[in-house]
Amino acid sequence: MALVPQFKTFHERFSKTPWLGDLLTGLVALAVILADQVTKALVVARFAGIHQDDVVPVFGNVLSIVYLQNTGSAFSAFQNSPVILAILILIACCVVAWLYWSQRAHPYFWRSLAFGFIIGGAVGNLADRVRLGYVVDFIHFQLPAIHFNFAVFNVADSCIDIGIFLLVISLWRSFRPSDSRRPETAQSDTPSG
Repeated sequence: MALVPQFKTFHERFSKTPWLGDLLTGLVALAVILADQVTKALVVARFAGIHQDDVVPVFGNVLSIVYLQNTGSAFSAFQNSPVILAILILIACCVVAWLYWSQRAHPYFWRSLAFGFIIGGAVGNLADRVRLGYVVDFIHFQLPAIHFNFAVFNVADSCIDIGIFLLVISLWRSFRPSDSRRPETAQSDTPSG
């Protein structure tokens, strides 16, 4: 007889062990913060001084590296309204904290991963805002053939978007009604015959 309960799947083990969700969230957040801050430091070092207006093509004229000091929020919104921006950031932090805490007792791998991306991205941008007074943005995506010019962004912004996408999908999957027509996958513990 085993002293440690045996779980049938990784998901079952993960969902029964809250500290695993916290560990995954923390490790992903740390990785995002490091990737974000390292890439921003490299961009600032490359574009310092007289090179601030340089454009470095990565993939033709579709994807390039530029240097932008964003004093606003996403898509440079609220640049002239720091009080409104601070209030919105505070509200967003409270919503994320509440969602994380309310889901913490029953961790789900994809949800823990999502929170890691969101928290890591938010901390990466917050570190810039506190330290520099602005966020360093540097990734520029555009499709000149159709006159599409996306806002300049950074690794933290991308991770926040990925995290929100994963969170929405995982919440949608956990709240949808189960399909009673699915075949039973659990096997009986008693031998047949």
